[in-house]
Amino acid sequence: NADEAHARAEAAMRDLPADAQGASAMRVLELFAQSRQQAIWKALREKQDWPAQWLTDVHAAYAVLARHPLATDRHLAAHHDFLRSLGAAAQAASVLDAGLARFPESWVLHDRLRARLLAEKGPDGLEAAYDAMLKAPDASSNLEWFAGYAAIVAAEFHRRASHDESALAAYD
Repeated sequence: NADEAHARAEAAMRDLPADAQGASAMRVLELFAQSRQQAIWKALREKQDWPAQWLTDVHAAYAVLARHPLATDRHLAAHHDFLRSLGAAAQAASVLDAGLARFPESWVLHDRLRARLLAEKGPDGLEAAYDAMLKAPDASSNLEWFAGYAAIVAAEFHRRASHDESALAAYD
């Protein structure tokens, strides 16, 4: 029962130790963040005011999750997506960058990075950003795969825009 789980997570947050590292703590943080997000969206849909503390709660819960030893890339993606949906693009970008630093081989986070780069820089900027990442001394061993996929995505965007030469160069 999701409603009951959210209510229990909210109650558990009052007693959650600051250094809680177990799976239960991770799940409580996750449920608490989801609960607050749903409350914010409900208030927005119903055009009602909501406490600013709710947004602080969501951000704080995800910030703790970002450092939790059992957290996954999906927690960071959920935080990113929530911030983007509220129009907080700069904060979402920071969360995404931190997520990729922790999970450099995350398909779900690279998906969001490709979307951000396409929106900000277009297909040429997408390829250039991945080329720059490949040159970093600490580049992930699988980054070449993500860069190759980004090149295919860029090529498809060029093809749809009828920029055939750019599409062929990106495919190459």
